[in-house]
Parts: sequence; structure tokens; C-alpha cells
Amino acid sequence: MPLFSKQAANSLVTETSQYFVFFCRSVCSANLAKCLIINVLRLIIVILFFIAFLNIT
Repeated sequence: MPLFSKQAANSLVTETSQYFVFFCRSVCSANLAKCLIINVLRLIIVILFFIAFLNIT
């Protein structure tokens, strides 16, 4: 029974990630420039948080 639950959870996660990747690809193909800008901004925010975290510790 626990093995079945684990397999069901793994398949659910896999299907969800596949749908997310498909959705992201369709959105990016429609609005490629917008997606690139969002990804660059996200990267900059992550770098800034990382620098701030290093300065705190």
C-alpha cells in the first residue's frame, strides 16, 4: 500500500511538471521577449538576495 501511494505521488508530480513545462513553452513561444525579461529579472533578484544573504552572515 505505501509503495502504491509513493508511485501515485511520483506519477502525479511527473504529470504536473510535464503540464507546467508545456504551459511554459506555449507561453514563451507566444511572448518570448516577455519571458526572457522575466527570467533575467528573476536571475537579478536571486543574485541580489544571495549577495544580501552573504552580507548578513
